[in-house]
Amino acid sequence: MDVESYLKCIGYEGSREPTLENLEALSFSHKLAVPYSNLHYFGGPITNLHLEVLFDKIVVKGSGGTCYEINGLFKWLLRQLGYKVTTTQAKWFEPEYQEWTVDYFHMILLVSVKYQSFETFCTFHSVFQNFCYKFETKNVG
Repeated sequence: MDVESYLKCIGYEGSREPTLENLEALSFSHKLAVPYSNLHYFGGPITNLHLEVLFDKIVVKGSGGTCYEINGLFKWLLRQLGYKVTTTQAKWFEPEYQEWTVDYFHMILLVSVKYQSFETFCTFHSVFQNFCYKFETKNVG
């Protein structure tokens, strides 16, 4: 596993300094280069989340993956570039039904940049959304 091959795979040639601007550029490049795919849920092989397996699948073979695969490997890349990254689960909004999903089964990344946290994820329709959202917690209730 190496950073150079990963960056080449996603077509990123920008700065490697861990800034918000570079995080957004990396995220955008990743979304354009690595497709979201969940077809294996319909009878394909069981997902293996070991980093070496994900690197081979996504970077070497040029395949896509699920949010856990894509964001899991993207987390590794960001850490190699000096970002502080944690993972969390999330729901998403279903516009067709005008409601949020019931379960938290989508992986997102929380990336710290200069003492602020930003949410990013590299899967499905997120290419057309803002790349990184400032993450803030609020007390509810």
